[in-house]
Amino acid sequence: MRQFPWFSFSLLFLACTVFGWVVSTTTEAIPVLILLGSFLLLIDMGLTAPITIIELLFGSWLASDKRAFLTVLVLAFSFAVFLTWINIFARLLVLLAAGTLFRLDLQRTTFKRWQALTILLLTCASGYIGGVLIHTILA
Repeated sequence: MRQFPWFSFSLLFLACTVFGWVVSTTTEAIPVLILLGSFLLLIDMGLTAPITIIELLFGSWLASDKRAFLTVLVLAFSFAVFLTWINIFARLLVLLAAGTLFRLDLQRTTFKRWQALTILLLTCASGYIGGVLIHTILA
């Protein structure tokens, strides 16, 4: 019998709940809430993507010097934006760290890739929706 990683599950669920709460305090527009919730699920799907897909997408891009130089410029600009809006990116890094921890724990307990993806998506979606609903009810 597999031991479910409850600690990392709780961390991810709470991080997604807080993210949903924070997003719902800044805006009440339904399309923005749906867009950010979709972004959260996209991050989780990226956590379960195999490395070969990532290498396929980015490996051929860095083959020439011009593309590598353009990549360095874009990364430098992105780093400047990151430092400017550190309060926003800190929340995203917490979500990414919690999702990565939960994904590694699921992998350690020998869940299959599709099972891990399903559990990650359900955990994040329920946490995000729960945070939005809690803010809506209490506000």
